[in-house]
Amino acid sequence: MKNLYRKFFTSIFLMVTAFASVHSQEIIANVEGRHYLSLNGKWQTIIDPFNQGAGNWKPIWKDQTPVSKTDFYEYKFDSTVTLSVPGDWNSQNRELKYYEGTVWYKKTITFKKTNNKKIQEHAKQKQNAQNQSNSSFNILLIDDDKDVLFTFESIIRNEGYNVTSYSDSNKALDHLSSLDPYYYDLMLCRITKFKE
Repeated sequence: MKNLYRKFFTSIFLMVTAFASVHSQEIIANVEGRHYLSLNGKWQTIIDPFNQGAGNWKPIWKDQTPVSKTDFYEYKFDSTVTLSVPGDWNSQNRELKYYEGTVWYKKTITFKKTNNKKIQEHAKQKQNAQNQSNSSFNILLIDDDKDVLFTFESIIRNEGYNVTSYSDSNKALDHLSSLDPYYYDLMLCRITKFKE
């Protein structure tokens, strides 16, 4: 029985955590109606068969150039070796047909930041939404076992959620019928345990 409660607590905790992370994501709508910069086209490349550029010894990703006479770099992005993006290197270059290593891509773009009020307002709204705590989430718990109900209510409330709980299914249904159907973000029930 103890193991059953442990599994139940773990599953509830995972559901609450997953719900919070899913609820916080935003949908990017009307992408074509926004100002955007396409990154499609020719990209400069460096073929790195031994994956040496991933560490700090030969940081290809920094795209360093010599400043003094003692600086030495064994790599350079130049415009002679390019690949099209989107696309795969295996079909674009005969020498890379069976290659399965690292290829570094580089494309230089220019971006001008604008002081658009609409963009600033959107950024402010996004920041406010991120600062908002879990207290905007309403959770309803229904269970005939008052000990289980108390435990779950304590755990979920400590996470900052608004929790309402009922041990009587009829009272819970009366409560639900008096509210907006979308008031609760999550309802956890053990209806099969209720006595009629």
